[in-house]
Amino acid sequence: AVAYFLGARLFRQRVEQARDGGGTAQEKAAVYRSASILQWGMLEGASLFSAVCFMLVGNLSFLFLAMALMIFFYISGPSKLKLMLLLRLSEEEIAAL
Repeated sequence: AVAYFLGARLFRQRVEQARDGGGTAQEKAAVYRSASILQWGMLEGASLFSAVCFMLVGNLSFLFLAMALMIFFYISGPSKLKLMLLLRLSEEEIAAL
């Protein structure tokens, strides 16, 4: 849970900096890409840790937590619409990417 919230917070901070900092659409997309990778790494690490804990202990709570984190990992996937909304890019800028 800590990794999920920490990853989401770091992602949000980096996206806000890119959105408000100016720059070209390519620069903003690069910052979005690196922030996404950071968030996914946090989710993946927590999910793997939960899966290993399930294998060692056998408590189903760890398995359910790992599955929930994998669902969040799937939901946080990139799309052009998310990129456009989060970075406030125009359709022309998205088309140029």
